[in-house]
Amino acid sequence: MNKKLNVLLADHTPAHAPGIRNLLNHYNDYLTVDHVKDGWEIITEPHQPDLVILYNNIPTPNGIELLVAVKMKYPKTRVMLFTRDPEPYYRNMCELLGADYFFQRSAIVSTLPEAVKALILSYQIAA
Repeated sequence: MNKKLNVLLADHTPAHAPGIRNLLNHYNDYLTVDHVKDGWEIITEPHQPDLVILYNNIPTPNGIELLVAVKMKYPKTRVMLFTRDPEPYYRNMCELLGADYFFQRSAIVSTLPEAVKALILSYQIAA
């Protein structure tokens, strides 16, 4: 893969972003990770991100609104959404609205690295 994947992490919680960055450090050769605290920054981003890692409790706009806006503006962008809400109906709704991956916040340490690795491999195969 010649280019690094452009990843935007959308999370307003100070404790989450450094932890997620640490989870992704192993993939620094393949990823460029930027962090936004306000979801509107993604929508005004001049370059299409390859991946958005989105915390559903981000306040402006909320995670569902941001998921829809990202998928409308950047249909090819993959969205990984993580949440505290374990309800199946919430997961189903997010998947129907275009979330490519859905994680419970409590399981992000065990699930995010493998999902990102699979995404990197899919881009390598497509290249």
